[in-house]
Amino acid sequence: MVIGLAVCAIMVAGAWFARKLGMPRLNVVSAFSMSWIAMILIATVFNGLTDPIVEFTWVLILVGWASLFVGSIAGWALGKNRSSNFVAKPIIIDLRRTTWFHLVFLALFAVYLVIRFQTAWPLISAAGGWEAVLGTGGNAYRSASLTLALSDSQEGLNGGFLGPLINYGTFIPGMLATYTGAVLWRGHRRLLGITPVVLSGLLGLLTLQRTSIMIVLLLFVIAVWQLKLTGVEIQTGSRDPSERRPARSGARRLAAFVATLALLGAAGAFLFITTSARTDQSRGSALQSSIGEYIVGGIAGINTRSANGGAWPLVPADVAGQFDPSPGLGGYTFTGLWTVLHRIGFPVTTTRVNLDFTQATMFGEATVTNVVSALGEFYLDFRMPGVVILAFLLGFGGAFFQRRLIGSGRVTAIPMTSFLLTFAFWAFFVAWSSDLRQLLVAVFGGLALNWVVRARPRRQSAPLGTTPATPLPRSGAAR
Repeated sequence: MVIGLAVCAIMVAGAWFARKLGMPRLNVVSAFSMSWIAMILIATVFNGLTDPIVEFTWVLILVGWASLFVGSIAGWALGKNRSSNFVAKPIIIDLRRTTWFHLVFLALFAVYLVIRFQTAWPLISAAGGWEAVLGTGGNAYRSASLTLALSDSQEGLNGGFLGPLINYGTFIPGMLATYTGAVLWRGHRRLLGITPVVLSGLLGLLTLQRTSIMIVLLLFVIAVWQLKLTGVEIQTGSRDPSERRPARSGARRLAAFVATLALLGAAGAFLFITTSARTDQSRGSALQSSIGEYIVGGIAGINTRSANGGAWPLVPADVAGQFDPSPGLGGYTFTGLWTVLHRIGFPVTTTRVNLDFTQATMFGEATVTNVVSALGEFYLDFRMPGVVILAFLLGFGGAFFQRRLIGSGRVTAIPMTSFLLTFAFWAFFVAWSSDLRQLLVAVFGGLALNWVVRARPRRQSAPLGTTPATPLPRSGAAR
């Protein structure tokens, strides 16, 4: 417990120092630290992890945090505009244009949901219907669903272009709707803005996955907050600002309250339903045996594998009797990208998405966990140098893009910054860079978002009874 409190104190001090450097309250250091502090406190002070935490576990956590902290300082320093006279040309956000594209993205995401439902329905029927899935058959259905989804996502070019094209062409715009929804939220169109989060909840319910909805919720909330930091101007659609109606503060507060309740209600209902479906009722309440273990699972996975120090056991492969490569050289941290590269002929080694289940004792009960947190995946791929380098890059990128974003009057860096801050927060569980589609949205989504929301200049028509002005003659042609 004493070591755990000391590590938490170090993280709090680092987050305080980051604020003193001028970073916003939510930055890559605070995002990483707050989730790890919560996990460490639950694991040690509240006896969430009954097994004693070995020395190498603490070493891995401290090295990873310190590398991220140093990287964030470097990224924050280099992210500052070099020229003191540099003035970014701000953009004006057109809510009408944004709403139209938002609806198109939502329609494509709905198509993706329909496709996933059609794929999952045979599994649901085989399990005995939704009642059985949300009852005792939740874990079996989820395992079969993940296996099928993994097979579809890794089909690559061997199965032709049509399947991957439909998969990526509907899901990626659906994720762009998360950011257009954030813009609409800032423009006080909140119920429409949170729709992609609700649809993501339906997708997570279909596969009984809790991580996906929490990731989308984090991306949405962080994007909303960062829009405020950019200082972009939102155009309501009225040509003349004097024609706009005065804002009704009471109506806006009510709309914000209803939208927030809908957002929290959707997330809470989703967590309750999926947790109940996947909880072994003989092992206590859903709060302790599922949500509690969900939070502590990352440090439990590291600790179980660190019983012999840094000599971690091999991860069993999908084929019985075989093991995944050790080190994985990127296969664990960038699973989706590595799988596609492998299928098109690049010399990279693939690994399984879901790690093997290892024994752990959490909340006094013997159980298993199949996660090792992002730091554990860094270690599985590149050993301790990978923990240092990848954590440093995560901190550097998060701070660099955030500083370039603040006060810029632009939205291009919002997807990447939201992705990196979400990655940092969710590092207590897994490395979210393993999802290729989310990675693509982070890398290329900023350009798309900037084009989608940008207001287009209108041609100014001449007033009635006047003629358009003629251009002045050139000086050399004057008579």
